[in-house]
This record gives sequence, structure tokens and C-alpha cells, in this order.
Amino acid sequence: MARAYTSHKWPAVAITVLFFALLGALGAFFNWLGSGPLHEWRVLLSLVLVFGAFGAGYGIIVALDGESGMSYGDHPVLRTLLCGVVGAGAFFLIASWHSGAVVAEWAVLGGGVGALGGFFGWSWTRYMDFM
Repeated sequence: MARAYTSHKWPAVAITVLFFALLGALGAFFNWLGSGPLHEWRVLLSLVLVFGAFGAGYGIIVALDGESGMSYGDHPVLRTLLCGVVGAGAFFLIASWHSGAVVAEWAVLGGGVGALGGFFGWSWTRYMDFM
């Protein structure tokens, strides 16, 4: 079991996750260029970070779910845990936009939503349409 987590595939998994995170962030940035005011760079930064987190969650599922066709192995527990962490971070960012004091309940809710997404993996992610 430990050998599965020390193989040479993990740099490729990290690159896949970073690739999809970058795609999510760039998608938010280019959408902002067409519609958002450029002088509100803090809002733009927050939006880019949240969509980067969503892209990272998608990349985790693509890289760690054997059904995706692009995966480096099937690791459901690791996929669920990592998606939970990314989901908690995304919800934490979203909650910080609306109040000065961010409560931990938002991070727990986001972690739960992310973990559910990671648990179901490719069975729901394949239906996502980015158009």
C-alpha cells in the first residue's frame, strides 16, 4: 500500500491538478476582462482563486479516479480527502467576501461538499459542461 504513494506518478498527478486549477483561474480572469471593472482587482483576485480551487478539485478527480480515462490510478480515499480540503478552501474564500468574520461552519460545509464531489468522482464530473 505504501508503495502506491511513493511511485513516480505523483508529480504527474500534481501537474494535472495544477493544469486544471490554472484553467479555472484563467477562465475566470478572461471572463472578468469582458465584463468586470478592471479597477476592482481584489474582487478579481478572489474570483480567480475560487475558480482555481474549483479547477483543482476537477483536476484531482480527473487524476485520481480510474474511470476518467486520464487518471494515474484509482485512489478514492485520497481523492475524497483532497477534494474536501479544496472545497473547504473555496467555501472559506466565498464566505470571506460577505462578512468580516469568517466562521468555521462555512469551511466545514465546503469540506463536506468537496468530499462528496470527490467521493462520487467521475460519475458526476463527466457531466460538467464548461461552455
